[in-house]
Formats: sequence, C-alpha cells, structure tokens
Amino acid sequence: MPKPARRSNPGRSLDPVTITTDLVNGRHLARRVRCTDTASSDLYGWVATWADDHTCDAEMVALLALLDRRAA
Repeated sequence: MPKPARRSNPGRSLDPVTITTDLVNGRHLARRVRCTDTASSDLYGWVATWADDHTCDAEMVALLALLDRRAA
C-alpha cells in the first residue's frame, strides 16, 4: 500500500510522493506525482531522502501537464 514520504523539508516541494514497498524483492520505490521521476533502493531511508530532496524538472512538468490537458 502506498504511503506518503516523510517530509523533513516541507517547503521544498508541494507535489505528492508515494513510496511503495515490494515485499517479495525487498525494494522501496518512490515516485513523484508531478514529474513521474522515480527512485528505487533496498534502503527505505535512501528512498525517503531522495523524495525529500528531489526537485522536479520544470520542462518535464510542463510537458506532462500539456499532454494531460490534451488527453482530457
């Protein structure tokens, strides 16, 4: 079940992050909703830190927003 990442720096980014755990492979996967960037590791702390520190690429966000509007 996805759970929100911890936010040690809440002002850094306003977009949601989901962190899921693959119990079979022991991997954690973080995904930014806004830009769809992902990170994967067997260490939850590393993935949570990535989620806190990641900055979405502005051009990618704009492109995804444009595509989303066209699909609607």
